[in-house]
Amino acid sequence: KQVCLESGNWLLAFMTFRKPPLEPRKRPTQSRSEVTFDAILEAAARILEEDGLQDLNTNVIAERAGVSIGTLYQYFPTKEVILAELSLRMRRDLLAKITAIIRDNRFERFEDRLDQLILLAIDRLFDRPGLSHALGYAEAYLPLYEEETDITRQFEESLAAFLGNHAVPDPVVTGRDLNAMARGMIEAAFKAGETDRDALLIRIRKALMRYLGHPSAPE
Repeated sequence: KQVCLESGNWLLAFMTFRKPPLEPRKRPTQSRSEVTFDAILEAAARILEEDGLQDLNTNVIAERAGVSIGTLYQYFPTKEVILAELSLRMRRDLLAKITAIIRDNRFERFEDRLDQLILLAIDRLFDRPGLSHALGYAEAYLPLYEEETDITRQFEESLAAFLGNHAVPDPVVTGRDLNAMARGMIEAAFKAGETDRDALLIRIRKALMRYLGHPSAPE
């Protein structure tokens, strides 16, 4: 089922929640508790993918994870904390992959590294679209961890450093522009039901290279 972004009643209810500290009550210290912690998060992710944000609640999450509601509450006091933790995990993973691409010496040409970054962005949405949309929607109304803000800063700095190393003028602003352009095109392609990732990659690359005025940009 598609995530409903136009649900005014849901939005009003979500915005008027009392916002508790968005930190787990405790974090796992042993492998067994790590399995339980991860199972709860993955259960929430599957619910977001299949049923949407409006159907997420702690009872359903606990049932899907195969744990008692008491066990869930040992780690997560509210569903908002679960959403925040899922968002943090996705951001950590994305930053690690971006950093790896930028540092990967196999990609000598600017275009090759740019392609990998574009593909990473495409895969992030296309692989788990329901989860990406639901978390993106929730993030607008949830207080972010300080670490999440720091991850965003690191991402912008990494992208700016990559562009700066290739003599791109004003790399900070340019990086934000490129990110916004690519994200907008990916969102539009997904909403239109496109499934050809290679064709989408070519279009995004063409748009970004023309924006940059890169010598190898197609006419």
